[in-house]
Amino acid sequence: MKYLTKEWYLNKQLADLFDSLKPCKQAACKDEEFYKEQYDRKFNIFVSNSKSDTVTLTPKNVAEYQFNQYLQWLLSLYSRLPQSITQNIADMRLLALGYATEDNISAIKKHCLKLKEQCDYIWGDAYNCADEIENKLNQQINLENYEQDALCDVKETDGNVFMFFSVHRPLLIENAEIIERETPTAKQVTEWRSNTTEVCAAELSFDSGKYTISFLLESFNDLNETRLWYLTVSGDRIKKL
Repeated sequence: MKYLTKEWYLNKQLADLFDSLKPCKQAACKDEEFYKEQYDRKFNIFVSNSKSDTVTLTPKNVAEYQFNQYLQWLLSLYSRLPQSITQNIADMRLLALGYATEDNISAIKKHCLKLKEQCDYIWGDAYNCADEIENKLNQQINLENYEQDALCDVKETDGNVFMFFSVHRPLLIENAEIIERETPTAKQVTEWRSNTTEVCAAELSFDSGKYTISFLLESFNDLNETRLWYLTVSGDRIKKL
């Protein structure tokens, strides 16, 4: 991926978070008792909204693990904030639960709005490039429409690669080679108990007579664990079937 990298995607996710923050005076200092109260309250809401058919753990343990995975994901995103902001946050755990002082929310909002502007600009460049290349194909693939669709399968047959999606039409890459696949086989994703692999972003390029389609993908499993990975296929032609 040239434009829509993992780094871009994580920044994009961070840029969308500030709207969920609520002002809280208690966030001005680290208060373990207050944090525990808010953790329990948010966890109970999470449990009431969750359904699990996992049989290897008790439902409560499953829900707690899922909830903690969600908080870890939020913390990993908030850790991307500049130090000039994080040094003024008394408890990053409370921030992950959605609470911060008004001053911190203001600083986070200012940073995230600037970050969103940058991410949107990069996204526009990537799909403007894709549109130009689609004109060479004499077929509009409308690559941006595949975002948030589920990638269901990738098959290699007679030198061609077929990509199947949940909603949008399959893609055929003729005389193709998979040149990048961080998750090498569908079997490995299945063994990891992945429920869904979603398209986060896609790019199209053309060089030395070859078309290359690249996907940034995110796989989810039933424990709220996620993996970001790339899939890149190069070939003589790309068709929407």
